[in-house]
Amino acid sequence: MSEAVRILPVLKEINPRGTCALDVSGRGDLGHPGSMQWLGNVSLADISFKPPGGVRAVTGMTGKAVFKGGKMETTLFKARIGQSDIQGKFRIDDFRKPGLICLFNAQWLRTADLGWQNPEGELNLSDIKGQMTIEDKLIQVDHCSFTLGKSTFNLSGSIRHFTAPEITARVTSPYIRSEDAARLMTLKAPNKENDSSSGMKVNLAVNVDSGTAENIDFQALRALLNFTPGTLKIESLDAGVFDGQIRAKGKVDIRPDGQNHYEANLFADRISLEKLQRIMDIGNGELTGRLSLSGDLSATGHSIKDIQRTAAGTLQLRAEKGVLKKFSVLSKIFSLLNVAQLAKMQLPDMARDGMPYDAITAHTLLQNGVFSSNDFFIAGNAMEISGAGQVDYLQKEIEGIAGIHPLQTLDRLVGKMPVVGWLLLDKQGKILTIYVKISGPWQNPGVKPMPVKSIGKETLGVFRRLFQLP
Repeated sequence: MSEAVRILPVLKEINPRGTCALDVSGRGDLGHPGSMQWLGNVSLADISFKPPGGVRAVTGMTGKAVFKGGKMETTLFKARIGQSDIQGKFRIDDFRKPGLICLFNAQWLRTADLGWQNPEGELNLSDIKGQMTIEDKLIQVDHCSFTLGKSTFNLSGSIRHFTAPEITARVTSPYIRSEDAARLMTLKAPNKENDSSSGMKVNLAVNVDSGTAENIDFQALRALLNFTPGTLKIESLDAGVFDGQIRAKGKVDIRPDGQNHYEANLFADRISLEKLQRIMDIGNGELTGRLSLSGDLSATGHSIKDIQRTAAGTLQLRAEKGVLKKFSVLSKIFSLLNVAQLAKMQLPDMARDGMPYDAITAHTLLQNGVFSSNDFFIAGNAMEISGAGQVDYLQKEIEGIAGIHPLQTLDRLVGKMPVVGWLLLDKQGKILTIYVKISGPWQNPGVKPMPVKSIGKETLGVFRRLFQLP
């Protein structure tokens, strides 16, 4: 092959080495190469060359191409690209419509050997199998499957403009882990000198049977994604999570320092609170029921802790038909009410049975790890509880006011209560609402009576409206 460079100077740039044996004859009009009829074969033995761009050197290429009329087909070709061994067969079905059809497979493939770089380190793909057609400025992938980490990817689609690839693809998988997918999405092709292009553009349709995202299991994920250098847009996303369903759309601004910015519009329908709380640090409390929510959130950061710290936005939530159990704040409220003297209220045993509820609703604001609300409301079987205040998720502290509205008819008990000023009574002296101040660590906050007159008019008005008081 080194001798062939003298005859074909165009080969000089790839610096070929090895042995090539040609036994080919042809007939037809050379002015129309596609009409030529060929007969014979070309044998390659231990060929090496340096492809253009960032692709590593190809070595040890061995195989035979057989020409029959207007077609070409090869035996099994074997070669090494960098440190990756690959093999495959090739064919051209019609020289009048040139398209090189490739069937290939490899046990291991280093993305760096193909010139693709990842800022967090080298990626190694395994169990690669596929078929593609290579044309001028176009690669059509009929199917390609590989494994990365714990994830399996099955791809089909097209790649245009190789220096700054434009990819339209469909991904299906029985299982994908989000960490593996993220590493794959951050692959970049090397830029040529004086080339202003930067990375690839991707339009992606995703169908995943099951997987994990930050240790959260999901099922039946369907998504449409658009990736351009520096930005990942989520046009739509649907998935089964925590025995319910979520929908989302948004975008990620991908930054060189890893401090990505996230924006999302979220909707969740009847997800299991029991399963949700397993990934949340809410202390010893137990919570069951079904949660639905909607809202808009944003965050910036490299890690989950960064995202928790910078998260901001609004959420509307509603939980239905569940039980609140082992929450110390509720236990302290019930204790403060002097259960022995208010037996008619039939307060629940928080440690044993918990507090059943029909619904929990709230509009919340999230800023710097702090959830705040002025209309938190629990509709229970024995009572209604309304709250206004905030929960610091990072510091694990709670600060707020709660109003408790018994649903049973009570006798005059004002004289028996430990404090009178924190009761709101009707004209007959029956209890309408009881107010308490809650403050401290959320696993064991302080709870004390709060005089009605010290509650702001706006908050008191919200409580009256929620309790439907006169």
